[in-house]
Amino acid sequence: MFSPTRFDIKWDNVTSIEGTSEERRDRRGRKSTSYYLNFNLKSGGSEKVSVGDLMKKGAAQKLLVVAARKNIPVSGETTYD
Repeated sequence: MFSPTRFDIKWDNVTSIEGTSEERRDRRGRKSTSYYLNFNLKSGGSEKVSVGDLMKKGAAQKLLVVAARKNIPVSGETTYD
């Protein structure tokens, strides 16, 4: 039912964050949109973090505030409906 996903991303290893979205259509043609924060890392890789309903209610914006305080550039889609 409810299974949280944990990420261990160190702020000192983050070079930038990009907000993205993906639209999907189900078999009946209905659209759904999924949102993500992509943390680009100094090591060359990236971590894709899903912005689900709980994250939309405030946690995602708090992450972006911390990123701004640490002068980490943020781009892309970062507002959620």
